[in-house]
Amino acid sequence: DNTTVKSFAGLNELNLVPLAGTPADVVSAIVTPSLDGVLRVTNQGGSQRAAGAMINIGSGGVPETLILRQFYPRLGVYVFGFCKYGGPFETLVCETNPESGECLAEPTEELETELGEEARTFAVIVRANRGFGARLFPNMSRVGLQYFDARNNLVGETNIAYTAPAPAPVHPNDPAALTGYAGIYNVNTISDDGQMWNGSQDIGTGYAVIDTEGGIWLVTFRESARLSTDFVQANYFHQFIGYGQITLGAVDGDTQALSAQISGVTRLTGANPSSEIAAEAVLSGRGAPNGYFFGNLTRTANDSSHPAIANWPSNTNLRANIDAHTIDPVSVSALAGEYSDQRVIANPDAAAENFLEISAEGELSGFFQFGSGDDAESCTLNGLMVQPDPERHVLMISGTVAGNNSPCSLAGPVAGVAAYNQPRVSVLQSGRVESRQLQMLLRNTTSGAFLMPAFYRGISE
Repeated sequence: DNTTVKSFAGLNELNLVPLAGTPADVVSAIVTPSLDGVLRVTNQGGSQRAAGAMINIGSGGVPETLILRQFYPRLGVYVFGFCKYGGPFETLVCETNPESGECLAEPTEELETELGEEARTFAVIVRANRGFGARLFPNMSRVGLQYFDARNNLVGETNIAYTAPAPAPVHPNDPAALTGYAGIYNVNTISDDGQMWNGSQDIGTGYAVIDTEGGIWLVTFRESARLSTDFVQANYFHQFIGYGQITLGAVDGDTQALSAQISGVTRLTGANPSSEIAAEAVLSGRGAPNGYFFGNLTRTANDSSHPAIANWPSNTNLRANIDAHTIDPVSVSALAGEYSDQRVIANPDAAAENFLEISAEGELSGFFQFGSGDDAESCTLNGLMVQPDPERHVLMISGTVAGNNSPCSLAGPVAGVAAYNQPRVSVLQSGRVESRQLQMLLRNTTSGAFLMPAFYRGISE
């Protein structure tokens, strides 16, 4: 009641799963070699393992077939398709001999077992990718196991923190210095002003994309749902989007100084007025290539009366770890083809609101819509998508946006970044859809306006 305790997704949140009958109910725990809940990979490209135990206190006492899957706890509700919620590691699991700890079979990404009232043991193995690391941020850098029954109901979960060394920074004058930071990052910001919701983003999550030339695209957001005294729910969604240029400084030990001046917009929905306004951010801190950056983020704007920034300047601590999406295999030629809406994939006769065609050379042509009602806009997009580094999932876009028989607030020259996401399953009124999403973050290079259109490609009938 009136709590101000911060809730971290996947760490201290409460999940209620209502299931009929006598469902499975798995209690599980993991212990790390350091006995402090942190799995430490001590060398680049190395591995480490944790031991665990599991028991099913449900199912009416009868053993039930359960599936163990590795997962990374979600950082936030809205991710806009850029992050996979995890470090650049391979995570495997195996059931073990409780006496020796040896795996009973080859470790796999997913494990099926019969689990009842007799406790069983397992191991989680984390193998780091050589050349990539993660700083210890215990509330956001986590990996764990989820337990599912035969009907794919989540019936148990446990997770631990992890860390692995990143490569040593190089001198800022080295041509490879900025390239080493290129990638997609999970981002977490925290302030502690004692107010649950006043526009400050007490806990804000998001992502950053750093291109091979040191350009940083930063998106932070916070969703808040509050109940009034008469139990009316008010939903707020606060977002900051900006672009800037990373400047690298002196190396000190395993990190180096970095900073960025970021220009963008901030918006608050769920309150009036909800229009976006221009905003700036200053990032200052330290980082390590192919791994992380951290420090302070100060956001300011020129309209202190706006509800989105009532208490700005906003000062928050910022932490960011490179995401597994950075090293997902992708190439521009493999993305060639047509993209549309999920509902069009389910029903080809439906009218498309978003459409994109990509050539094998990365040429883009299509249209997209955003907004609703009187605020709906439709835009055309023509441009080029390139992948500067074939080893990194950093897709760069340049082109032109224009109105598609309607106004378009993004009209003009644009630049941006994109990410091609893992397969996902969605259930729509028109049917079940398996698809992959191409998510874009576009910026008008003249006006500074931002938009995030998404396009989908079906992967099965």
